[in-house]
Amino acid sequence: MGIAQSGATNDELLIKIFKARAVNMAHGGTVVSAWDVDDLTDEFIDACDALVNDLPNIKKGTAKIDNYMAKVRAEHPQYKHRKRRH
Repeated sequence: MGIAQSGATNDELLIKIFKARAVNMAHGGTVVSAWDVDDLTDEFIDACDALVNDLPNIKKGTAKIDNYMAKVRAEHPQYKHRKRRH
């Protein structure tokens, strides 16, 4: 119940499962199991976790900025007649 409410746990097995899940999701398939996690470096696990959890949020934020800038350019008198470069 606590993990469902807080998103955190102290259970070592669950922590290993979550770490293995992040590594597997980053690689697009099963490459490690929970019992293999101890053989991986913290840096590697952190990088996989960032790809799975942080990168999608960063992309959403960047997309919001890009959409806003496109709107501003479309409404700006000097830019609205220009063709967009791809």
